[in-house]
Amino acid sequence: MDENRKGRRMALVMACISIASGCLVYYLFCPEVLLVKKIDGLINGGIHFEPPQRTMPTDFVRFYGLDLIWAYSFSCMIYVFACGLKNVSKLQIFIPIVCGIILELLQWRGISAGTGDIIDVIMEMIGTVLSVVIFTRRRRQ
Repeated sequence: MDENRKGRRMALVMACISIASGCLVYYLFCPEVLLVKKIDGLINGGIHFEPPQRTMPTDFVRFYGLDLIWAYSFSCMIYVFACGLKNVSKLQIFIPIVCGIILELLQWRGISAGTGDIIDVIMEMIGTVLSVVIFTRRRRQ
């Protein structure tokens, strides 16, 4: 199997794992999210866990860790579709960060649901860079 195919397969698996884990965290720990409420309505109930008390680590995972996961999976998917290109690392960084900034600005302006803040953008940048580092190291091996 050629290197591009192996890389694409790994990126696709990593993207699927991160999306699935993010969806699970959202569903279990964020019952106030509109999509989770709609899913609960479809299945007549839901399974949700509320932490006994709100702490910095639990809030961090709920409000910022998920942004990192989404940016990471987005960057992995860009690798899946653009891995044969010479400048794939630049695309993996540029597209998710620009999209993240635009979405946060839309939230900040009240155009989109959510609370846009700079920590979300920082977490999206970390997730994006993490993906690029992993796939750049893999290509060098």
